[in-house]
Amino acid sequence: MRLGVAAESARDAEWVSALADRVLVEAPCWIQEEDLNHLRRWCGLEQSAFLDLHRVKALARERGIKSFGSFGEAPEALFFRKVLRLFASEAQPPELVVMSRDTDKTPDKRLGLTQAIEGRDWPFQVLSALATPELEAWHLAAFVPQTPAELAAHRALRQKHGFDPCTQSHKLTSGKKRDPKDCKVTLSALQVHGDDREERWASLPLQLLCDRGKDCGLASYLIAVQDQLLPLVSADTTPSTWLN
Repeated sequence: MRLGVAAESARDAEWVSALADRVLVEAPCWIQEEDLNHLRRWCGLEQSAFLDLHRVKALARERGIKSFGSFGEAPEALFFRKVLRLFASEAQPPELVVMSRDTDKTPDKRLGLTQAIEGRDWPFQVLSALATPELEAWHLAAFVPQTPAELAAHRALRQKHGFDPCTQSHKLTSGKKRDPKDCKVTLSALQVHGDDREERWASLPLQLLCDRGKDCGLASYLIAVQDQLLPLVSADTTPSTWLN
């Protein structure tokens, strides 16, 4: 089964696909980790690993894809429609597409994706992996301080921000390197780097990730994987109360 993924970077594509894989493996059904490569293949266009959102306009021109906005639509709907049309133009379209993008607290992005999905009968399902304000907020949701140094750093940030930047990461900013409330600055202050992010995502229970990521887009993504992707991969019935 081909599963499309569109993201702003290869690392983002790897992160959202790894999270989806985790849901598949940990669901109360028969899927084992060693079975994944036989069941699904994450892809972009043709033989690429993912669709780079920075290349959407150029790729659309190459394929002669023209999209037009509609009156009353969010400006972002046009961009997302181009992404979906690129996947739909494949000789063998994927059965599902994951759309990963930072919202940067721009409501038009979530609304635009919804309008793009609902505006046409696509040959695949679409899952939103839009992060508020950016994907680093999801990593913060997975941060539970353990060592004395982590506890001290976390306590200091809670006092500085006036809220918990890990359970309320949606309140942080993005793209402002000098802002102490910037997601990346906050991650750096907690000394969460590189592989440590993946290790925390892999170790924290999925339901806890949902509980801590309700407002940054993480919970809705994990639940969408459960509700939409899992039935495509497994014929077994998954209890609707597994992730909520």
